Amino acid sequence: MILNSGDLEEMGEPKGVRRAARAAGRRLGWHPKTHVVDARLFVYDDRGVPREISEPAARDAADAINAELRGGE
Repeated sequence: MILNSGDLEEMGEPKGVRRAARAAGRRLGWHPKTHVVDARLFVYDDRGVPREISEPAARDAADAINAELRGGE
């Protein structure tokens, strides 16, 4: 999840928003991490991506790149 500066202003103190985002992630079973970069708050799950998701995604990405390199087939 990415919250921009406008979102953060509406939600209140950044420290509290980060704490709430981490708590929400834990309730979802995540291992939540947060980082602020250029007035944006990034919230992500720090667990590894399961193989049944990562392998097809990697193949799909490679196929899309190859198609683009061949002229957008």
